[in-house]
Amino acid sequence: MRRQRSFRDLTQEALAEEVGCAVQTIRAFENGWRRPSRPLAERLALILGIPAHEREVFLQAARAPISRVASAEPAPTIPALDSYLRELAEQSRQQLYGPDQQHWLDRLDRELERIRAALAWAFADTGSQPAVRIELGLQAATAIERFWHGRGYQTEGQRWLEQGIELVDRAKLDVAPAVLAAALSSAGWLAKIRTDSVRSMALLQRSVALYRTLGDVLGMTDALDTLGDLAIFEGDAIAATWFHEECLTLRRTLGRPELVALSLNGLGHAEIVRGYYERAAERFLESLQILRTLQDPRSSALALHGLGLARLRQGSLQEAAPALSAALALFHTLDNTVDVALCLELLGELLAVRVLVEEADGRDLLDAARLWGASEQLLETLGINLNPAELARRNALVTSARMRVGPAIFQDGWNAGRTLSQAEAVIAAQTTITPQQE
Repeated sequence: MRRQRSFRDLTQEALAEEVGCAVQTIRAFENGWRRPSRPLAERLALILGIPAHEREVFLQAARAPISRVASAEPAPTIPALDSYLRELAEQSRQQLYGPDQQHWLDRLDRELERIRAALAWAFADTGSQPAVRIELGLQAATAIERFWHGRGYQTEGQRWLEQGIELVDRAKLDVAPAVLAAALSSAGWLAKIRTDSVRSMALLQRSVALYRTLGDVLGMTDALDTLGDLAIFEGDAIAATWFHEECLTLRRTLGRPELVALSLNGLGHAEIVRGYYERAAERFLESLQILRTLQDPRSSALALHGLGLARLRQGSLQEAAPALSAALALFHTLDNTVDVALCLELLGELLAVRVLVEEADGRDLLDAARLWGASEQLLETLGINLNPAELARRNALVTSARMRVGPAIFQDGWNAGRTLSQAEAVIAAQTTITPQQE
Protein backbone atom coordinates (compact mmCIF):
# COMPACT_ATOMS: atom_id res chain seq x y z
CA MET A 1 0.00 0.00 0.00
CA ARG A 2 2.83 2.39 0.89
CA ARG A 3 4.66 1.51 -2.33
CA GLN A 4 1.59 2.12 -4.49
CA ARG A 5 0.89 5.41 -2.71
CA SER A 6 4.46 6.57 -3.35
CA PHE A 7 4.24 5.48 -6.98
CA ARG A 8 1.21 7.75 -7.40
CA ASP A 9 3.07 10.56 -5.58
CA LEU A 10 0.49 10.75 -2.79
CA THR A 11 1.28 11.77 0.77
CA GLN A 12 -0.49 10.00 3.63
CA GLU A 13 -2.48 13.18 4.17
CA ALA A 14 -3.53 13.33 0.52
CA LEU A 15 -4.57 9.67 0.50
CA ALA A 16 -6.56 10.14 3.71
CA GLU A 17 -8.27 13.13 2.11
CA GLU A 18 -9.29 11.08 -0.95
CA VAL A 19 -10.36 8.04 1.04
CA GLY A 20 -12.31 10.12 3.56
CA CYS A 21 -10.62 8.97 6.75
CA ALA A 22 -8.20 10.32 9.33
CA VAL A 23 -4.52 10.41 8.42
CA GLN A 24 -3.67 8.27 11.46
CA THR A 25 -5.86 5.55 9.97
CA ILE A 26 -3.67 5.46 6.85
CA ARG A 27 -0.56 5.34 9.06
CA ALA A 28 -2.03 2.44 11.01
CA PHE A 29 -2.79 0.51 7.81
CA GLU A 30 0.69 1.05 6.40
CA ASN A 31 2.43 0.15 9.65
CA GLY A 32 0.44 -3.05 10.00
CA TRP A 33 -1.31 -2.12 13.22
CA ARG A 34 -4.80 -2.06 11.77
CA ARG A 35 -6.58 -3.68 8.83
CA PRO A 36 -9.21 -1.93 6.72
CA SER A 37 -12.75 -3.21 6.37
CA ARG A 38 -13.57 -4.83 3.03
CA PRO A 39 -15.44 -1.70 1.73
CA LEU A 40 -12.58 0.57 2.81
CA ALA A 41 -9.98 -1.76 1.23
CA GLU A 42 -11.96 -1.68 -2.02
CA ARG A 43 -11.98 2.12 -1.94
CA LEU A 44 -8.22 2.16 -1.34
CA ALA A 45 -7.71 -0.16 -4.31
CA LEU A 46 -9.73 2.17 -6.53
CA ILE A 47 -7.93 5.34 -5.43
CA LEU A 48 -4.48 3.73 -5.62
CA GLY A 49 -5.19 2.56 -9.16
CA ILE A 50 -4.82 -1.17 -8.54
CA PRO A 51 -5.53 -2.96 -11.87
CA ALA A 52 -8.71 -5.04 -11.93
CA HIS A 53 -6.83 -8.33 -12.38
CA GLU A 54 -4.68 -7.57 -9.29
CA ARG A 55 -7.43 -6.16 -7.11
CA GLU A 56 -8.35 -9.36 -5.23
CA VAL A 57 -4.69 -10.00 -4.40
CA PHE A 58 -4.41 -6.43 -3.09
CA LEU A 59 -7.56 -6.82 -0.99
CA GLN A 60 -6.30 -10.04 0.57
CA ALA A 61 -2.92 -8.48 1.32
CA ALA A 62 -4.45 -5.30 2.74
CA ARG A 63 -6.68 -7.25 5.11
CA ALA A 64 -4.08 -9.82 6.19
CA PRO A 65 -1.62 -9.29 9.06
CA ILE A 66 1.32 -7.30 7.67
CA SER A 67 4.82 -8.53 8.38
CA ARG A 68 6.94 -5.85 9.93
CA VAL A 69 10.31 -5.27 8.27
CA ALA A 70 13.23 -4.67 10.56
CA SER A 71 14.42 -1.08 10.55
CA ALA A 72 17.75 -0.29 8.95
CA GLU A 73 18.51 1.97 11.88
CA PRO A 74 20.50 0.50 14.78
CA ALA A 75 18.37 -0.85 17.60
CA PRO A 76 18.14 1.48 20.58
CA THR A 77 20.12 0.44 23.64
CA ILE A 78 18.41 -0.76 26.80
CA PRO A 79 19.34 2.37 28.80
CA ALA A 80 17.92 4.55 26.01
CA LEU A 81 14.63 2.63 26.02
CA ASP A 82 14.43 2.80 29.82
CA SER A 83 15.11 6.54 29.84
CA TYR A 84 12.64 7.19 27.02
CA LEU A 85 9.77 5.39 28.77
CA ARG A 86 10.44 7.23 32.03
CA GLU A 87 10.42 10.57 30.23
CA LEU A 88 7.30 9.60 28.28
CA ALA A 89 5.40 8.68 31.44
CA GLU A 90 6.46 11.73 33.41
CA GLN A 91 5.88 14.38 30.75
CA SER A 92 2.68 12.97 29.24
CA ARG A 93 0.84 13.11 32.55
CA GLN A 94 1.22 16.89 32.45
CA GLN A 95 1.28 17.76 28.75
CA LEU A 96 -1.82 15.80 27.74
CA TYR A 97 -3.97 17.74 30.20
CA GLY A 98 -2.62 21.26 29.67
CA PRO A 99 -2.90 24.04 27.10
CA ASP A 100 -0.23 22.46 24.84
CA GLN A 101 -1.93 19.09 24.55
CA GLN A 102 -2.42 19.42 20.78
CA HIS A 103 1.34 19.81 20.23
CA TRP A 104 2.04 16.90 22.54
CA LEU A 105 -0.45 14.70 20.69
CA ASP A 106 1.29 15.61 17.43
CA ARG A 107 4.66 14.75 18.93
CA LEU A 108 3.42 11.36 20.12
CA ASP A 109 2.04 10.70 16.65
CA ARG A 110 5.48 11.39 15.17
CA GLU A 111 7.16 9.18 17.78
CA LEU A 112 4.69 6.30 17.55
CA GLU A 113 7.21 3.81 16.13
CA ARG A 114 9.63 4.69 18.92
CA ILE A 115 6.87 4.23 21.49
CA ARG A 116 6.06 0.83 20.05
CA ALA A 117 9.70 -0.26 20.11
CA ALA A 118 10.05 0.84 23.74
CA LEU A 119 6.85 -0.94 24.83
CA ALA A 120 7.86 -4.09 22.93
CA TRP A 121 11.11 -4.11 24.91
CA ALA A 122 9.29 -3.48 28.20
CA PHE A 123 6.75 -6.27 27.64
CA ALA A 124 9.12 -8.86 26.14
CA ASP A 125 8.82 -12.37 27.60
CA THR A 126 12.59 -12.61 27.95
CA GLY A 127 15.16 -10.30 29.47
CA SER A 128 16.42 -9.25 32.86
CA GLN A 129 14.44 -7.53 35.62
CA PRO A 130 10.98 -8.25 34.15
CA ALA A 131 9.10 -6.58 37.01
CA VAL A 132 11.00 -3.31 36.56
CA ARG A 133 10.58 -3.33 32.76
CA ILE A 134 6.89 -4.18 32.81
CA GLU A 135 6.08 -1.66 35.53
CA LEU A 136 7.80 1.04 33.49
CA GLY A 137 5.94 -0.02 30.34
CA LEU A 138 2.59 0.06 32.15
CA GLN A 139 3.32 3.54 33.51
CA ALA A 140 4.10 4.87 30.04
CA ALA A 141 1.18 3.16 28.27
CA THR A 142 -1.18 4.47 30.97
CA ALA A 143 0.18 8.02 30.85
CA ILE A 144 -0.60 8.37 27.13
CA GLU A 145 -4.17 7.07 27.31
CA ARG A 146 -5.47 10.36 25.87
CA PHE A 147 -3.23 9.78 22.85
CA TRP A 148 -4.47 6.21 22.36
CA HIS A 149 -8.03 7.53 22.36
CA GLY A 150 -7.66 10.90 20.70
CA ARG A 151 -5.69 9.69 17.69
CA GLY A 152 -7.69 6.55 17.05
CA TYR A 153 -5.39 3.90 18.58
CA GLN A 154 -7.83 2.58 21.18
CA THR A 155 -7.34 -1.06 20.19
CA GLU A 156 -3.56 -0.81 20.22
CA GLY A 157 -3.46 1.02 23.54
CA GLN A 158 -5.69 -1.55 25.19
CA ARG A 159 -3.59 -4.35 23.70
CA TRP A 160 -0.34 -2.98 25.12
CA LEU A 161 -1.86 -2.46 28.57
CA GLU A 162 -3.45 -5.89 28.71
CA GLN A 163 -0.21 -7.48 27.51
CA GLY A 164 1.61 -5.98 30.46
CA ILE A 165 -1.17 -6.88 32.91
CA GLU A 166 -1.19 -10.47 31.67
CA LEU A 167 2.59 -10.76 32.19
CA VAL A 168 2.22 -9.46 35.75
CA ASP A 169 -0.56 -11.96 36.51
CA ARG A 170 1.10 -14.92 34.85
CA ALA A 171 4.47 -14.58 36.59
CA LYS A 172 3.06 -13.02 39.78
CA LEU A 173 5.53 -10.16 39.40
CA ASP A 174 6.14 -7.67 42.19
CA VAL A 175 4.78 -4.60 40.42
CA ALA A 176 3.64 -1.55 42.40
CA PRO A 177 -0.10 -2.06 43.08
CA ALA A 178 -0.83 1.59 42.24
CA VAL A 179 0.76 1.16 38.78
CA LEU A 180 -1.25 -2.01 38.15
CA ALA A 181 -4.49 -0.36 39.31
CA ALA A 182 -3.91 2.60 36.97
CA ALA A 183 -3.18 0.28 34.04
CA LEU A 184 -6.38 -1.68 34.74
CA SER A 185 -8.35 1.57 34.84
CA SER A 186 -6.87 2.82 31.54
CA ALA A 187 -7.40 -0.50 29.80
CA GLY A 188 -10.99 -0.52 31.05
CA TRP A 189 -11.52 3.01 29.74
CA LEU A 190 -10.21 2.10 26.29
CA ALA A 191 -12.34 -1.06 26.24
CA LYS A 192 -15.36 1.09 27.11
CA ILE A 193 -14.66 3.41 24.19
CA ARG A 194 -14.41 0.38 21.91
CA THR A 195 -17.85 -0.72 23.24
CA ASP A 196 -16.39 -3.91 24.74
CA SER A 197 -18.58 -3.60 27.82
CA VAL A 198 -17.91 -7.01 29.33
CA ARG A 199 -14.14 -6.63 29.26
CA SER A 200 -14.35 -3.02 30.41
CA MET A 201 -16.42 -3.95 33.45
CA ALA A 202 -14.02 -6.72 34.50
CA LEU A 203 -10.97 -4.46 34.25
CA LEU A 204 -12.61 -1.53 36.02
CA GLN A 205 -14.03 -3.54 38.90
CA ARG A 206 -10.61 -5.04 39.54
CA SER A 207 -9.09 -1.55 39.44
CA VAL A 208 -11.58 -0.10 41.93
CA ALA A 209 -11.06 -3.01 44.32
CA LEU A 210 -7.29 -2.54 44.20
CA TYR A 211 -7.54 1.22 44.70
CA ARG A 212 -9.88 0.74 47.68
CA THR A 213 -7.36 -1.65 49.24
CA LEU A 214 -4.62 0.94 48.75
CA GLY A 215 -6.78 3.78 50.07
CA ASP A 216 -5.97 5.68 46.85
CA VAL A 217 -8.94 8.02 46.49
CA LEU A 218 -7.56 9.85 43.45
CA GLY A 219 -7.00 6.66 41.47
CA MET A 220 -10.33 5.22 42.55
CA THR A 221 -12.19 8.22 41.14
CA ASP A 222 -10.76 7.57 37.66
CA ALA A 223 -12.14 4.03 37.65
CA LEU A 224 -15.48 5.14 39.14
CA ASP A 225 -15.78 7.81 36.46
CA THR A 226 -15.37 5.22 33.71
CA LEU A 227 -17.79 2.82 35.40
CA GLY A 228 -20.32 5.65 35.35
CA ASP A 229 -19.71 6.22 31.63
CA LEU A 230 -20.05 2.49 31.01
CA ALA A 231 -23.41 2.47 32.82
CA ILE A 232 -24.53 5.38 30.62
CA PHE A 233 -23.58 3.38 27.53
CA GLU A 234 -25.64 0.47 28.83
CA GLY A 235 -28.60 2.77 29.58
CA ASP A 236 -28.48 2.12 33.34
CA ALA A 237 -29.33 5.58 34.68
CA ILE A 238 -29.38 4.58 38.36
CA ALA A 239 -25.93 2.96 38.31
CA ALA A 240 -24.53 5.83 36.23
CA THR A 241 -25.79 8.41 38.73
CA TRP A 242 -24.47 6.42 41.69
CA PHE A 243 -20.97 6.04 40.24
CA HIS A 244 -20.67 9.65 39.09
CA GLU A 245 -22.09 11.12 42.33
CA GLU A 246 -19.60 9.13 44.42
CA CYS A 247 -16.84 10.19 42.05
CA LEU A 248 -17.85 13.88 42.23
CA THR A 249 -18.03 13.84 46.04
CA LEU A 250 -14.55 12.31 46.32
CA ARG A 251 -13.03 14.70 43.77
CA ARG A 252 -14.43 17.76 45.55
CA THR A 253 -12.63 16.64 48.72
CA LEU A 254 -9.36 16.32 46.78
CA GLY A 255 -9.44 19.98 45.72
CA ARG A 256 -8.82 19.12 42.07
CA PRO A 257 -11.03 21.43 39.99
CA GLU A 258 -10.04 19.84 36.67
CA LEU A 259 -11.30 16.47 37.93
CA VAL A 260 -14.42 18.02 39.43
CA ALA A 261 -15.22 19.40 35.96
CA LEU A 262 -14.89 15.94 34.41
CA SER A 263 -17.17 14.44 37.07
CA LEU A 264 -19.76 17.13 36.40
CA ASN A 265 -19.63 16.16 32.72
CA GLY A 266 -20.23 12.53 33.62
CA LEU A 267 -23.05 13.35 35.97
CA GLY A 268 -24.60 15.58 33.31
CA HIS A 269 -24.74 12.61 30.92
CA ALA A 270 -26.29 10.48 33.67
CA GLU A 271 -29.00 13.13 34.07
CA ILE A 272 -29.64 12.99 30.32
CA VAL A 273 -30.19 9.23 30.50
CA ARG A 274 -32.72 9.88 33.29
CA GLY A 275 -34.46 12.52 31.18
CA TYR A 276 -33.56 15.45 33.46
CA TYR A 277 -32.31 17.74 30.70
CA GLU A 278 -32.32 21.08 32.51
CA ARG A 279 -30.45 19.57 35.45
CA ALA A 280 -27.97 18.08 32.98
CA ALA A 281 -27.44 21.47 31.34
CA GLU A 282 -26.71 22.98 34.76
CA ARG A 283 -24.02 20.35 35.36
CA PHE A 284 -22.31 21.09 32.03
CA LEU A 285 -22.50 24.85 32.59
CA GLU A 286 -20.89 24.45 36.01
CA SER A 287 -18.17 22.36 34.40
CA LEU A 288 -17.53 25.02 31.75
CA GLN A 289 -17.29 27.70 34.43
CA ILE A 290 -14.49 25.73 36.12
CA LEU A 291 -12.72 24.93 32.85
CA ARG A 292 -12.51 28.58 31.74
CA THR A 293 -9.49 29.01 34.01
CA LEU A 294 -7.82 25.64 33.33
CA GLN A 295 -6.96 25.75 29.59
CA ASP A 296 -7.90 22.12 28.93
CA PRO A 297 -9.47 22.16 25.44
CA ARG A 298 -10.52 18.52 25.42
CA SER A 299 -12.41 18.73 28.73
CA SER A 300 -14.00 21.99 27.54
CA ALA A 301 -15.05 20.28 24.31
CA LEU A 302 -16.60 17.43 26.31
CA ALA A 303 -18.60 19.91 28.40
CA LEU A 304 -19.77 21.81 25.31
CA HIS A 305 -20.76 18.54 23.65
CA GLY A 306 -22.76 17.57 26.73
CA LEU A 307 -24.43 20.97 26.93
CA GLY A 308 -25.38 20.77 23.26
CA LEU A 309 -26.79 17.28 23.77
CA ALA A 310 -28.87 18.41 26.77
CA ARG A 311 -30.30 21.39 24.87
CA LEU A 312 -31.00 19.21 21.84
CA ARG A 313 -32.93 16.72 23.96
CA GLN A 314 -34.86 19.65 25.47
CA GLY A 315 -35.79 20.78 21.98
CA SER A 316 -33.85 24.04 22.40
CA LEU A 317 -32.21 23.82 18.98
CA GLN A 318 -30.95 27.40 18.85
CA GLU A 319 -29.02 26.84 22.09
CA ALA A 320 -27.82 23.37 21.08
CA ALA A 321 -26.29 24.40 17.75
CA PRO A 322 -23.55 26.82 18.96
CA ALA A 323 -22.50 24.48 21.78
CA LEU A 324 -22.16 21.50 19.44
CA SER A 325 -20.45 23.60 16.78
CA ALA A 326 -17.88 24.87 19.30
CA ALA A 327 -17.27 21.33 20.59
CA LEU A 328 -16.78 20.09 17.03
CA ALA A 329 -14.20 22.79 16.31
CA LEU A 330 -12.19 21.94 19.45
CA PHE A 331 -12.27 18.19 18.82
CA HIS A 332 -11.15 18.73 15.23
CA THR A 333 -8.30 20.99 16.32
CA LEU A 334 -7.11 18.14 18.57
CA ASP A 335 -7.68 15.67 15.70
CA ASN A 336 -9.89 13.66 18.05
CA THR A 337 -11.71 11.60 15.42
CA VAL A 338 -14.06 9.71 17.73
CA ASP A 339 -15.56 12.81 19.28
CA VAL A 340 -15.66 14.63 15.94
CA ALA A 341 -17.83 11.77 14.64
CA LEU A 342 -20.11 11.93 17.68
CA CYS A 343 -20.57 15.68 17.22
CA LEU A 344 -21.46 15.11 13.56
CA GLU A 345 -24.06 12.57 14.70
CA LEU A 346 -25.75 15.12 16.95
CA LEU A 347 -25.60 17.91 14.38
CA GLY A 348 -27.25 15.57 11.89
CA GLU A 349 -29.95 14.89 14.47
CA LEU A 350 -30.37 18.62 15.05
CA LEU A 351 -30.93 19.27 11.34
CA ALA A 352 -33.41 16.42 11.09
CA VAL A 353 -35.37 17.56 14.14
CA ARG A 354 -35.40 21.09 12.77
CA VAL A 355 -37.29 19.81 9.72
CA LEU A 356 -39.43 17.04 11.19
CA VAL A 357 -40.54 18.92 14.30
CA GLU A 358 -40.31 22.58 13.35
CA GLU A 359 -41.17 22.06 9.66
CA ALA A 360 -38.08 23.95 8.47
CA ASP A 361 -36.53 23.77 4.99
CA GLY A 362 -36.49 20.13 3.84
CA ARG A 363 -33.00 20.58 2.38
CA ASP A 364 -31.71 20.22 5.94
CA LEU A 365 -32.56 16.52 5.73
CA LEU A 366 -30.05 16.04 2.92
CA ASP A 367 -27.43 17.88 4.98
CA ALA A 368 -28.31 15.61 7.92
CA ALA A 369 -27.81 12.57 5.69
CA ARG A 370 -24.36 13.85 4.70
CA LEU A 371 -23.30 14.41 8.32
CA TRP A 372 -24.58 10.97 9.36
CA GLY A 373 -22.75 9.36 6.45
CA ALA A 374 -19.53 11.18 7.37
CA SER A 375 -19.88 10.14 11.01
CA GLU A 376 -20.54 6.52 10.07
CA GLN A 377 -17.40 6.45 7.91
CA LEU A 378 -15.18 7.93 10.64
CA LEU A 379 -16.48 5.54 13.31
CA GLU A 380 -16.19 2.59 10.93
CA THR A 381 -12.49 3.24 10.33
CA LEU A 382 -11.95 3.20 14.10
CA GLY A 383 -14.07 0.09 14.71
CA ILE A 384 -16.40 1.96 17.10
CA ASN A 385 -20.18 1.71 17.35
CA LEU A 386 -22.82 4.06 18.70
CA ASN A 387 -24.44 2.93 21.92
CA PRO A 388 -27.77 1.11 21.43
CA ALA A 389 -29.95 4.02 22.56
CA GLU A 390 -28.25 6.56 20.28
CA LEU A 391 -28.32 4.16 17.35
CA ALA A 392 -32.05 3.50 17.84
CA ARG A 393 -32.74 7.24 18.01
CA ARG A 394 -30.77 7.93 14.86
CA ASN A 395 -32.41 5.06 12.98
CA ALA A 396 -35.87 6.39 13.83
CA LEU A 397 -34.94 9.83 12.48
CA VAL A 398 -33.37 8.28 9.39
CA THR A 399 -36.56 6.36 8.65
CA SER A 400 -38.64 9.54 8.86
CA ALA A 401 -36.15 11.53 6.79
CA ARG A 402 -36.05 8.86 4.06
CA MET A 403 -39.82 8.97 3.75
CA ARG A 404 -39.79 12.77 3.60
CA VAL A 405 -37.23 13.24 0.80
CA GLY A 406 -37.34 9.84 -0.88
CA PRO A 407 -35.05 6.84 -0.27
CA ALA A 408 -32.83 7.32 -3.34
CA ILE A 409 -32.18 11.03 -2.77
CA PHE A 410 -31.54 10.48 0.93
CA GLN A 411 -29.10 7.63 0.19
CA ASP A 412 -27.22 9.80 -2.30
CA GLY A 413 -26.70 12.36 0.45
CA TRP A 414 -25.57 9.67 2.88
CA ASN A 415 -23.09 8.23 0.36
CA ALA A 416 -21.75 11.70 -0.38
CA GLY A 417 -21.07 12.14 3.35
CA ARG A 418 -19.08 8.90 3.46
CA THR A 419 -16.65 10.29 0.88
CA LEU A 420 -15.81 13.37 2.98
CA SER A 421 -12.55 13.62 4.86
CA GLN A 422 -12.74 14.61 8.51
CA ALA A 423 -11.81 18.21 7.64
CA GLU A 424 -14.41 18.38 4.87
CA ALA A 425 -17.10 16.97 7.15
CA VAL A 426 -16.31 19.57 9.82
CA ILE A 427 -16.52 22.38 7.28
CA ALA A 428 -19.79 21.00 5.91
CA ALA A 429 -21.26 20.86 9.42
CA GLN A 430 -20.14 24.37 10.34
CA THR A 431 -21.42 25.97 7.13
CA THR A 432 -24.74 24.15 7.44
CA ILE A 433 -25.37 25.11 11.05
CA THR A 434 -23.91 28.63 11.21
CA PRO A 435 -26.32 30.46 8.88
CA GLN A 436 -29.20 29.48 11.14
CA GLN A 437 -27.56 31.34 14.03
CA GLU A 438 -27.23 34.68 12.32
